[in-house]
Amino acid sequence: HPVRGGAGVAVTGEPGAGKSAVVELACARASGLRILRSGCDPLATPRPLGPFRDLVADLGPLDLDATLTGACEAVYDSLRSEPTVLVVEDIHWVDAASVEVLRFLVRRLETMPCAVVLTYRDDEIGAQHSARTVLGDFAAIERLTTVRLAPLSVAAVATLLPDAERVHAVTGGNPFFVAEVAKDP
Repeated sequence: HPVRGGAGVAVTGEPGAGKSAVVELACARASGLRILRSGCDPLATPRPLGPFRDLVADLGPLDLDATLTGACEAVYDSLRSEPTVLVVEDIHWVDAASVEVLRFLVRRLETMPCAVVLTYRDDEIGAQHSARTVLGDFAAIERLTTVRLAPLSVAAVATLLPDAERVHAVTGGNPFFVAEVAKDP
């Protein structure tokens, strides 16, 4: 039987692995869906509910200064209103309140037409990181999955550059660095 409701994908990899590029391509192919993109900032003290504050213009009036429960309900109600892709990038910089809203949403995906897409650098999420709980949900809940982006192989580098083994050795197969070398060998 067809899957109803939403789903979630967490895209992880090292800096330059192509997380944002993969998400950009997926969003470009998502026709007929409202695309909401936000991200977390690299601040020493993250802005409470920062990713959701950035989306207020798209989500409609949200009282994010109300209780956390109120913020969860407001975002949930707005996302249920139409088929949506919600992208929150760089959750390795996320604040604890945003983690709670994300957990609230991903645990209710079966009730709304929404795809939640998160990106993060796995090497920056330690055992005590606040994002660990929502990433645990991605490991445990059936509608959620994690995609790990691996470095490019030597064969993949060879499709861009003639000296693939040398470029791969220098870049470690990191797509960003390979693309930079391809621009200016």
